[in-house]
Amino acid sequence: MLATYLSSEEDALVELVRGEHWNEAQLLCRKCSRADLIETHLRPGVVAACAAATESFSSLEGMFERHLARLTSLRKAKAERARLIELGVVGEDGLVGDVDLFSDTTSVRGSSVTSSRRSRSSASSRTSARSAKNRRKEKQKHFSLREGGRFEEEALVHEIKRLATQAESSCGKTRALCLAAVAVGEFKSGREAQSALNSLLSRIKKLLLAVWPPKPPPETLEEEIAVEIAKITPPVFTKSSWMVSALGVDEVSSSQ
Repeated sequence: MLATYLSSEEDALVELVRGEHWNEAQLLCRKCSRADLIETHLRPGVVAACAAATESFSSLEGMFERHLARLTSLRKAKAERARLIELGVVGEDGLVGDVDLFSDTTSVRGSSVTSSRRSRSSASSRTSARSAKNRRKEKQKHFSLREGGRFEEEALVHEIKRLATQAESSCGKTRALCLAAVAVGEFKSGREAQSALNSLLSRIKKLLLAVWPPKPPPETLEEEIAVEIAKITPPVFTKSSWMVSALGVDEVSSSQ
């Protein structure tokens, strides 16, 4: 269709490569018997797309690792804080001097938490009167990755799931790209892109239990946030094979 409506096969090929329609681009080259177009447009386009995919997957893996490290640290700090509040003492760490002072501080903090809960309860009763715009604005706060924010844990779990889903959804597109790389003889570029996605998926699947453990992490002091976090389900990975065997990279088991 592009070749019909555009001025030439070359213009059509440029658009197909730009849109990463690799199968159609190869068919067009064969149909018009223009091997030169493979060298001038298709091959460079495939190489550039492979390089961009490789960089993107490496970047996603780095983001996943950073968010997971933050989530792990946050949950450890939360568990420790809950333990100290429950005991009302510093613990067996040598800091046992002013137990009464610590108890007073804990009591004040407990009162503060109770007061905060009452305040939030009051605020929730007024939520129904807010405009749709304000409700949307409030919902957006649940996705804020600001360090130390009230919804930090929920936002991190949401973001980790988004990254995992993005990686999974890239399999089909990456397979088509790798097949095109094989077709034009760019095995190295195709192998690098395939390996980068394979590494990303392997890492994500291996660390899913750290995000969604069989035993839920300690609950936050705010029940409404704990409820929202519990609603975020783990990503689902398909069992279909996406890798191109001609590139010689061992596929990570899809059932992991």
